[in-house]
Amino acid sequence: MREWIQLVESDLVHFPEYPPEVAQHVERFITQLEERGYEPHVGGTRVAMISPDRRHVVKIPLCDQGMTANNREQAHFSRRNSGDEIIPLAACRLFFADREIGVPMLMMRYVKPINRNRKLPPWVGMVDCQQVGHDHTGRLVAYDL
Repeated sequence: MREWIQLVESDLVHFPEYPPEVAQHVERFITQLEERGYEPHVGGTRVAMISPDRRHVVKIPLCDQGMTANNREQAHFSRRNSGDEIIPLAACRLFFADREIGVPMLMMRYVKPINRNRKLPPWVGMVDCQQVGHDHTGRLVAYDL
């Protein structure tokens, strides 16, 4: 069993919320990404799979809260041109590895985390654990709300 699954199980987190066929689908998808060189980073509600070229991250929900987080980040990003954006978010979009299973994955541009020992804009304090960094254009953005 892979290390990230052990972490999830040891934390009594989240796969039990999925029916067995959905959990197997999610595990297969993660395995496929690992075989392509993606690096897993386990969070509380999602596994972030970082691409080998550091161009994007696939956020895979481990539970309903992870699905909600993916949907919330996509909705936040889609409002970026509405004029009410307080927290800039890295570019992202939802996709489904398998529409029948219906687990929303989030593909997000990779963000290089920054050193927090410098002066940052006030909106950074509203970001979960101040998870911010520079995107591929050098813009300061959040990568997790």
